[in-house]
Amino acid sequence: MRWLLGVAFVCCGIVAVLIVLHARYNDVSQAQGGMRVVLRIPNRAEYDYTLTAPITEINKIGALKSQLITLVRKQLGWKSAPGDPTKADAHDPASMALQVDFTGDRASIITAALSNADAQAQLGKITLAMKTVFPAAHAFTSPDPASVFQSANSMQDTVRLILEKRLNPAGTMALHSFAQGDDEIVLEISGEHDPDHVTYLLTADAHISFSLLSDNIDVEENDNQQGVTLVDKMTGKEINAPEALKSAVTILDGTALAPTSHMEYDPFNGKPEIAFSILGEANQQHFGAMTEGNLERTLAIVRGTGARAEIISAPVIKARIDRRGVITGNFTVQQATEMATLFNAGALPVQVQIVESRVMPK
Repeated sequence: MRWLLGVAFVCCGIVAVLIVLHARYNDVSQAQGGMRVVLRIPNRAEYDYTLTAPITEINKIGALKSQLITLVRKQLGWKSAPGDPTKADAHDPASMALQVDFTGDRASIITAALSNADAQAQLGKITLAMKTVFPAAHAFTSPDPASVFQSANSMQDTVRLILEKRLNPAGTMALHSFAQGDDEIVLEISGEHDPDHVTYLLTADAHISFSLLSDNIDVEENDNQQGVTLVDKMTGKEINAPEALKSAVTILDGTALAPTSHMEYDPFNGKPEIAFSILGEANQQHFGAMTEGNLERTLAIVRGTGARAEIISAPVIKARIDRRGVITGNFTVQQATEMATLFNAGALPVQVQIVESRVMPK
């Protein structure tokens, strides 16, 4: 009997301690305040076609990509910009969401899809566009219909973990995240009171890629601001990054980067830069061969996809690059640090939308 009473007193003591700790935690959280953010995840579809004969001619790939973009939009009934069938209509969300790229022996098309039935209908129409671009028999293998649709629910855990890494790369922040319903993520960030900074980290398109620009594109580095100025040599007119990238060829995707990117200082001029490393021998050999085979050509370091793409740096290739490299530009320390954080956390599979953002008072 005494033994039972002793256990009871011990249990009561543990409960009392937990209640006190919980109360103190709540007091600290309330004293610090913070932010609560709710994000919505859209559905999407991804169609990967394997080409029987890989295309190695750079200029040919650019022309085929532009042709495929035009035909896919036409087949799906999505609007294009006036006078330019390869450019998205800014007022048509579905057209803006379209992404088309060639990497090695693969043609990849990403679209917005409302449901699996919608994705299956798109698959048939996109395959017709592929047959127009590649009319030879057995020129490509179509994707498995069962794998093309990706629901918001299936991406919730992936999106949540990426967002956590973006906000809390060192693991020292008081951050709580959880799924809500079938298509939302909730983030509760203790002590955070900078909504602009949080919005940037949560919604930035961190997809990084390395692309060879057409020889018809002239690049001028901006002295006083980040990014570059792009000029079409044929017309002499300044163009934006999405236009320049229509004829560009991706030679390495950000998924091939190790999660060890970091800000460091250029030893020659002291400017902030982003150091990166390439994962795996196959990726290293591929990037090495592509850079060595395209010396004196312009290599664009691209952040973002589709209409949101921006060229953050565009150096001329002077030597083979296979294992490590740096991204230079007119970055501030904060810009270089934030971009390295985004690269390490990884690109979101879709563009999320903030549906609620509240700063909790201290």
